[in-house]
Amino acid sequence: MKILAVLALLISLSAAYENFSVTFTANATQTPFQNSDSTGSCTVTAKWDTTSLTLSGETSCTGLSSNVTAIHYHNCTDSINDSDNCPVLLVLPVPTTFPSAYTFTFTDLKELNAICNDQTYVNVHTTLFAGGEVRANVVSMRSVCNIKDYKADGTIIPYGPDPSSGIKVQDFCGTLYAYAVPGPGAVVLQICWESATNTLTFSGVVYDFPAEISSVYATYPDYYYGTFITILGTFEDNLPNGSPFSYRVNSITEEDIAFIQSKKAQIFFVTTAGDKLELNVTSSFPASKAVCVPYTGPLPTAIIDCYYSSSSTDPYPDDECFDTKELCSIDSTSVNRACYTYSSCYTCACGAVAADLPANYRACCTTDNCNVGSLATIGCTTGSTGAGFMISGGLLATLFVALISIWYN
Repeated sequence: MKILAVLALLISLSAAYENFSVTFTANATQTPFQNSDSTGSCTVTAKWDTTSLTLSGETSCTGLSSNVTAIHYHNCTDSINDSDNCPVLLVLPVPTTFPSAYTFTFTDLKELNAICNDQTYVNVHTTLFAGGEVRANVVSMRSVCNIKDYKADGTIIPYGPDPSSGIKVQDFCGTLYAYAVPGPGAVVLQICWESATNTLTFSGVVYDFPAEISSVYATYPDYYYGTFITILGTFEDNLPNGSPFSYRVNSITEEDIAFIQSKKAQIFFVTTAGDKLELNVTSSFPASKAVCVPYTGPLPTAIIDCYYSSSSTDPYPDDECFDTKELCSIDSTSVNRACYTYSSCYTCACGAVAADLPANYRACCTTDNCNVGSLATIGCTTGSTGAGFMISGGLLATLFVALISIWYN
C-alpha cells in the first residue's frame, strides 16, 4: 500500500507540468542595474522531464572577461526585472570546458514551481564580476510549463479545468506583438491568466527603443479613470531594452478581465524620453463562465431616459441620464432603478437571480426605460443584440418547450 501511495504521489506531481525544452541567453543587459559592461554572453538550456522529475541542460559561454566561478538559478518571489537580486535556488557545476552539463532530480515540484512561475534567473559569476557578469531572466514560462508544444503565434490558448469559483475565466496564455509607428521600437508580450490566484502575468521583451521603458499600463477607452491595470509603475526601476521581463499583477477584478476580453483594451509602453508604443489587445480570450459579467458592450449613441425609483410599484417620471456613458440599471433587489455609469454595470444571463449579481453592482441595459422591470427581465439577453434587448425567462421557457415539441413530432 505504501508503494502504491508513493506511486500515486509521483503521478500527481508529474502531471502538474508538461515536458519542455527551452534556451535562454545571458548577457550584461540583464545584470542588476546593468553594472556589468561585458560584451560576452552565455546560452543556457533547460529540459524538464515530467516522468522522472528531472531538470537538465547545458551552459555555453563566449567572450567573458574572466573564468567562470559559479552559475546559479536564483529565485525571486515576485516580478522579474534587471534590478532583482535574489537568493540562490540551484547551484550548477562550475564549468572547466563548454558546453557544461547539469542535472537535477527533484523530490517535489518546489523548484519547478518557481521556474514555471516566472520568478527565476540564471546568473553567471566570474573572477572579475563576482556578483555576476551575465545573466538570463527566465520568463514566459507559464505557457511553456502548462501548454503542450506552445506556439507563440498570437493565438490565445486556454488550458486546465474551468474555474469553479472566483472569476470564472479559464486559464490562458497568448503572445502578442507590436511595432512602434514611427519606429524604432517593438515588443513581444505574453499575457497569462491564472484563475486560482486571480493573477495576470505580463512577460516578454522590448527592443530597439531609443530609451529605457519607464512605465507600462493598460487602458480601456470608455473607462472613466483611463488606466485599469498598471504593469510597470513610474516609481519602479526602468526596463532596459533587450532585457526579458515578467510582471505579475495580483488581485485582478472581474472588470479587469472583462476589459482584456473586450478587444478594446490597449497596452502602452512609455520610455524615459516620452516615446510611446501602443499595443491593441484584439485577440479572442476565453469567455467568462459567470452568470453575470461586467458590461463591455457598446455605449448608447445618445443620452437615454430611465426609470428612477426606490419603489417597484410607483416609479418616478423618467430621468434623463447624465451622458452617453450611463446606462439604465436596476440593483440586485430589483427595486432601485436609475442611470448608472457602465463601470458599475453587469450583463446577466437568462435566469439570473439577485445572488448572481455582485454586491454594489447593477444589471444594465442600453435603451430608454428598459429598467422598468425586475432583475429577472432586465438580466436576460439574447446574446446577439447586446444589453439593449431583454427577454423574460418565462418567454424563453415557452420558446424552449415549443422547440422540444417540434423536435419530437
